[in-house]
Amino acid sequence: MRQVRSCKRQKSILSWVIMSNLKNKSEINIESAQMLQDKCYYPSVIHCAYYSCVQYMKYIAINKLNKTNEQIEQERVAEGKGTHQYLINLFTLEFQSETREKKNTFKEIKNLKKLREKADYSDFGIGHEEGRDSISMAKTIVALLKGKF
Repeated sequence: MRQVRSCKRQKSILSWVIMSNLKNKSEINIESAQMLQDKCYYPSVIHCAYYSCVQYMKYIAINKLNKTNEQIEQERVAEGKGTHQYLINLFTLEFQSETREKKNTFKEIKNLKKLREKADYSDFGIGHEEGRDSISMAKTIVALLKGKF
């Protein structure tokens, strides 16, 4: 497992741009999800797995699709969407020309989002299988994004 950088080391790397921080956060969140799964903290597993995907999507939007934070915000507001839904819609369009398998795989982000909302906001219990499945979904989605971009 990768060690988390010390605060002192992070301060010495001030040249990092914000988006490489998003990529790093995405990696940290999927690692955190696995650690939380091992501790049976299932609702938090799902939260971290989902945010790993959102952070990676935003990283790609800025670093590969050449969108600025301001552009993302303007487009999101114009569409009347939240940041998460804007990113999901953006990448759904990006996958339109891909194989049915890849399109269907990316659509799993919608299921992961619903599961994250259930884990964060509902009074229903979340168990081992849902935690395990959310990690698997997140890893698959991020790998799909990495493969395309």
